[in-house]
Amino acid sequence: MAAPRELDLTVTLETAWQSWGIRLRSLVDADQMSPDTTRGYLAYARRAIDHLGPTRTVDSIEAAEISGWLTAYKARGRGDKPSSPDTIRFCRKSINGLMAHAESNRWLRENPMRDVPRAPMPTRTTRPERAALARHELDAMLAAARVGHGSFNGDQGCWVRDEIAVRLAGESGLRNADIRDLDVDDIEKDPAGHWVVQIRCGKGRKAATVPVTDECATLINAYIDQWRPEPGALPDRRDRHGKLFKGDERALLLTAERHRFNTSSVGHIVGRCAKAALGRHYVPHGLRHTTGTLLVREAKADLAIVAHVLRHSDISVTSVYLDTSNDEAAAAINRRKIGKLGSAASRQALPPGQDTPTWPDDCGTRRGWQRHRREKVPRCGPCRYWYRGAQEELAVLRRLMPERLHGTLSGFRDWKCRCDRCRAARARADSPDCRLVLSPRPATPKAVCPGCEKRRSLTAAGVMRRHRAGEDPCSGSGQEPAPPSARSTVDIEPQQAADQEEAA
Repeated sequence: MAAPRELDLTVTLETAWQSWGIRLRSLVDADQMSPDTTRGYLAYARRAIDHLGPTRTVDSIEAAEISGWLTAYKARGRGDKPSSPDTIRFCRKSINGLMAHAESNRWLRENPMRDVPRAPMPTRTTRPERAALARHELDAMLAAARVGHGSFNGDQGCWVRDEIAVRLAGESGLRNADIRDLDVDDIEKDPAGHWVVQIRCGKGRKAATVPVTDECATLINAYIDQWRPEPGALPDRRDRHGKLFKGDERALLLTAERHRFNTSSVGHIVGRCAKAALGRHYVPHGLRHTTGTLLVREAKADLAIVAHVLRHSDISVTSVYLDTSNDEAAAAINRRKIGKLGSAASRQALPPGQDTPTWPDDCGTRRGWQRHRREKVPRCGPCRYWYRGAQEELAVLRRLMPERLHGTLSGFRDWKCRCDRCRAARARADSPDCRLVLSPRPATPKAVCPGCEKRRSLTAAGVMRRHRAGEDPCSGSGQEPAPPSARSTVDIEPQQAADQEEAA
């Protein structure tokens, strides 16, 4: 057993501060303390030392001097506002850590922090920008991100990226830093088949597995495959305090400049979506409150499951009696379908009570997509989802049976369209270098009806289809076609050629 240290009362505050800094950095290297917390402790302790005198010995500091500095620092504040109680408590905690380090090294006879009063705990009131949202408010924010209100610039795929950020914060309760540090390899399926994201280094340098909804996982995979831009060239790096800053190569969400999200990127997206959907300011941490509130109120989840999703340790005593798992957490989240793709609830851009038009009923279909093109207006969110799904189906058809593919290369316009895009697509399809073999649909057989004496379509049995002669049903429906005459044969052949060309 080592001998106890001798009392050394000649150590100055400057020497004690430097020794304490070495001790804190060793805790950072051992992953027992965050670099940001270390920088805060050293900074506030440095301000106290500059006020008390760096050359004074640690043993000469009195409790009244520390209390006087805390009072003066609170009154000084920033601008016209005094320092908050949270700031004063952090200052006291910093000085307390320095004095505890000096006491453990026997540089003082008695710790003066025992006589320094603690700052009172403030009354916790939830601010509006951090309060939990209702279901229709969260749906409105998702709809605002879906139509492009989350980004101030028009970078490609920004609406998909913004909706992913809002869903991760509002559905799974991820923190701002968690979304920033996500990589493309962090989205995966657990052994039970539920989609989860891996938090490699969360708050308190803790790793966790958080379930996500199936809709969010679909968006993330589509963003990685189609919309994610080529990442930038910034590598992984560490600052002088040892804090790691991840590079751009494996980042899941990228900015318009192709760099990884920073600490304010998610806040800007959430703030712009809330301004467009709710008409007020909102912060990403409020979406964590939304996640917990909706899990309890709508999914009827137990508090232990909520703590498992939000990664809280405050109800550890309750968790001893309740067995929680990823299966229960994923089932509770998936029972709450927020902003389902193309649903009627997601078509309402803003909550009820605001003067905002709703999307037409044909949005999310081919007819709605064509209406947007015909009216020359920007596509809405449901129509964009339909377009993306149609592209995926067309890609599958191209791989499986290209020799039987009908229509154009885009899959959304037929050969009757005379726009430049369709003409270029048809020219590529007709060229010998095209890998697709476009076979036209067979022409519908037609013949002369014995009732109305006009060319009508035939059924598979070779009889006339049901049709009208004016306003009344034709008497020739369901009968054998009229035999062709010498005169009609001359007239029918050009018409058949025109019909076949039109069908091709």
